Formats: sequence, structure tokens, C-alpha cells
Amino acid sequence: MLHTILPAFISDHEQMRLAMRGIASTVVIVSSCDHVGQPYAITANSFTSVSFDPPTILVCINKNASIHASLQQQQQLVINILSERHSAISSACSQSKHPDRFNFPEWQYNEQRLPYIADAQSVFFCQIDQKLTSGHIRS
Repeated sequence: MLHTILPAFISDHEQMRLAMRGIASTVVIVSSCDHVGQPYAITANSFTSVSFDPPTILVCINKNASIHASLQQQQQLVINILSERHSAISSACSQSKHPDRFNFPEWQYNEQRLPYIADAQSVFFCQIDQKLTSGHIRS
């Protein structure tokens, strides 16, 4: 039997926010650079695999995040899958405009000047296929 799941809209924003806090999720750092090579990185937990063939992942970025403008310009990003030892980097990247987020020795740069965490559990160098806009997060 095939079931189609349609988008669900919850009428109570506070109820949704509280419920979502209790869901375990993978924490990643999304990193990129702008057209002049300025690096950006944010901690994100809205990340999931979509397909193995072709390999496809989904990550959601708040429009107010520091990295958002660079991702609008660029077609590449990096998904760094973290482990417990990366808590300091994760914390730095979760704070708006943290001045020291790239002052960790784990950061390296590939040939395209994309920043990545060399000792991350996994690193995905990604080509952006689609950019979609949908709603916004309320704090």
C-alpha cells in the first residue's frame, strides 16, 4: 500500500516549537565562502538525506543566518557531520557573528577555498541543486 504524506500545518507556533525541541537530530556545520573567499559557517540541525541515487541531501538555512547571502551567490557548500569532540566549534558557529568561529585548528580549505572540518565524522562537498523558500522560524 502506498501512502502519500502531505505537508502538515500546525496552527499553534508555540506548541510546534516546544515539540520540536524534543526531537533528536544530527548536528552539522554548514560552511561555504562568498565570491571573494570570505568563509562562513553555521551550526544546523535541519539536515536529512533525501536520496541515495542520486546522492541528495537537504539542509534548511534561516534567511537571517550569516551564511544565507553567500549561499545565494554560490553553488557549493560543505556539510560537516560532527561528533562530540566538536562541541566548541559547534557552539562558536551557533552564535551570531562569533568572531572566533574559524580560529580552530580543525578548519582546512579545499581547492575552491571552501572551509571544512578536517577531522569531522563525515564531510560532504556539495553542489547546490535547488534553493527553495518556505516560511520562517519564529523565536
